[in-house]
Amino acid sequence: MTCPELVTEDHLTMFLRCELFNVELEALRLANYWNRRIELFGDNLSFKPLHNNDDDDTNNTMDKADITKIETTLKGLSYGLLRPTTTHDSAGRALLFIDPSRLANYNKHNEDERFGVARALWYVLHSMLEGNETAQKVGIVVVGYPHHAKLSYLDRKLMKMNVESLSGCIPVRLGGFHICHPPWFFGKVAFPLMKLVMRERMRKRVRVHVGSEEKVLKELEEVGMGREVLPSEIGGDVVLDNDGWMQDMVNLYTVALFTWRTDLNVNLS
Repeated sequence: MTCPELVTEDHLTMFLRCELFNVELEALRLANYWNRRIELFGDNLSFKPLHNNDDDDTNNTMDKADITKIETTLKGLSYGLLRPTTTHDSAGRALLFIDPSRLANYNKHNEDERFGVARALWYVLHSMLEGNETAQKVGIVVVGYPHHAKLSYLDRKLMKMNVESLSGCIPVRLGGFHICHPPWFFGKVAFPLMKLVMRERMRKRVRVHVGSEEKVLKELEEVGMGREVLPSEIGGDVVLDNDGWMQDMVNLYTVALFTWRTDLNVNLS
């Protein structure tokens, strides 16, 4: 086995919980997970832990391609496209807030950047799942807020990569996918593309909320998400500290994982 220290009982249990202990589905997701992990992270970094590991000697084995992956992953995280709210719905599911408008400076014509944002999704979800039995058992809820996004931000390839990671690779149970205040092009362009790559189980969990702020908040409250657990961007009480969150992610999932190097060149502003 290439990395026996990663494929532990806890690692395998995440997949079993995700598939409600259906062994055949667990095996399929596990295989998809490692195939996609290698595709995104490469032959070296894919076999390094996605968690804090102070004893890792990665610094001595990285080549130029690995350094580029680290730099673009940091940049992908810095956009703040995906941010855990650290709150939960009434069923105990963790909330993940997605705001596509934060991709204003993202270059969708640069494949390295695309893969960096795709890897960022993996880091964020692993930060919510690893060591968190509750999140593994009851899942998470995605709250999307594309209201201020522009059609030019839409990257079909990135969307496909992220949806596939969510629906068939990463061991996450998706309890709901709520899209709030979508822009005019969502129903004509973005949503049809999403449905093309979404599995049926995920499609059934998508709900679109339109109308006034109060109307949307009322609809979210009816499915277990009151104002007190929702981000301020959509009228909730939770103020997301993107800078602080980004620093936490760097500390937990990048500096420790890759053993910080002076030759990394990333602008996090």
